[in-house]
Amino acid sequence: MQSFAIVSEMQDEEDTLRLYELFIPVKSGDMFFSGAEIQLESSFKMSLDFHKSFEYEGDYYIAYLAINPIHENNVNVQIGYNSPDKARTAIAFCGNYQTYNLTELLKVRPPKKLPQVPAPPPSYSDKDDV
Repeated sequence: MQSFAIVSEMQDEEDTLRLYELFIPVKSGDMFFSGAEIQLESSFKMSLDFHKSFEYEGDYYIAYLAINPIHENNVNVQIGYNSPDKARTAIAFCGNYQTYNLTELLKVRPPKKLPQVPAPPPSYSDKDDV
């Protein structure tokens, strides 16, 4: 599985910012996702909020970001895979990061979409599926 991004359909036409959806695989190799941030050189660097995605085949998290589209080519996304477990109860300080340009992620072909059904409600057994 590979990270990818799409331009979101959930935005107002009059909005000057473009909304992007970033899909991040839950696991890379033997490590689990630990966090993601975006950066526009010399302008900003910020962590992204993420949650479980049920939109595409595969095990993904989703994060949203809205930026002026003129900066699309200059925004980098850094994804960390530094946890030996899915619940992120431990962190390995091994610097296992993957850095992508937003434009690169928009070129990645998304996997097949899942049938649209409401996301299942969390249950106690889902405590490790953050």
